[in-house]
Amino acid sequence: MSLETAIALLDRLAEKVPASSGRVELTVEGRLARLHVHHPEARNALTVGMMRQLAEHVRTLNSDTRVCALLLTSAEGGAFCAGGHLREVQRALGTPTAGHQMALAMGEVLDVLSDLPVVSFAALEGPAIGGGAELAITPDFRVMGADSSLHFVHTRLGVVPGWGGAGRLVDAVGRDRALRLLLDARPLSPERCEVLEIAEIAAAGEAEDAAMARIEQVLRRGDAARAAKAAVVARRQRSPEARALEAAAFGSVWGSEGHKEALARVLERIS
Repeated sequence: MSLETAIALLDRLAEKVPASSGRVELTVEGRLARLHVHHPEARNALTVGMMRQLAEHVRTLNSDTRVCALLLTSAEGGAFCAGGHLREVQRALGTPTAGHQMALAMGEVLDVLSDLPVVSFAALEGPAIGGGAELAITPDFRVMGADSSLHFVHTRLGVVPGWGGAGRLVDAVGRDRALRLLLDARPLSPERCEVLEIAEIAAAGEAEDAAMARIEQVLRRGDAARAAKAAVVARRQRSPEARALEAAAFGSVWGSEGHKEALARVLERIS
């Protein structure tokens, strides 16, 4: 699937859901780009409209030859990102077909985001849960505030990562460890993530400042930073067949009775 096809698919899915107040913002300051997830009233959960905005911003960044560093942040709202907006996906995207389509589209968007010719960082404050963990692990580097966590909660909800998170977790920690983490489905603390070498730790509230300190080093490299990232990506060829298999696995359990029951339990707790 191409990014353009993913955008068209998200457009069709967005027609099934009402507009929401959440948004994903892109700003470019010289050679630095910032992606900001803003949906604090829903713990920065991603609606389909926000997924569509993210896809559009990724397309813009993919054609911008000025930028050499990217910082991903989110609004203060109790979580870095709580994944997909549960009420929206349960109400309008609860079928296996819709889940499969969402997985195909978001997997492509995050693959392109990961492979952008820029060095990317995520600054995490609060937990990154489910799809939020998949989003958080997409950039090249992460800085986690002391109050943050990575929570691949998927199997507890009767599903599996569908946005490319399983493959990226394998890249980060290896096959066996990734499988254990997915099956455990427990939050990973900043200290655990540091041991796993998938994040650095900052004091609570200081993740963005710590990430910017790293980004300043990247900005000094300029075009060499872009070239280094392009060289690394060229040696990490992703298989379209593997992405298709992951999306199919996601679609096979999305909307199942186990998934619906798990979602209902979660929604009852947060009501």
